[in-house]
Order: sequence, then C-alpha cells, then structure tokens
Amino acid sequence: MVQDPSQYDVLVMPNLYGDILSDLCAGLVGGLGVTPSGNIGEDAAVFE
Repeated sequence: MVQDPSQYDVLVMPNLYGDILSDLCAGLVGGLGVTPSGNIGEDAAVFE
C-alpha cells in the first residue's frame, strides 16, 4: 500500500491500522513534521 497507493481509491480500517499506515506514508514526503493532520470530534475539530 505504501509503495503503490494508486491502486486504492478508499481505505477503511480501524484507527490503529490507519495511524500506522499514515505514519509509513509520511516517510514518502519527508517525515511526520511536514504532513498535515486533523482531529475531528463531535463538537470541534483541530487541524495542524
């Protein structure tokens, strides 16, 4: 999935696996420090 993500349109997985995959993909663009993130709750959302 990390080497050729173009073969997937949508990924549905539990939070733990999504977090692992997003961390792996962050390595493709220079690391976690340069990737955007968002935490979305019922009443508020925080984007970094």
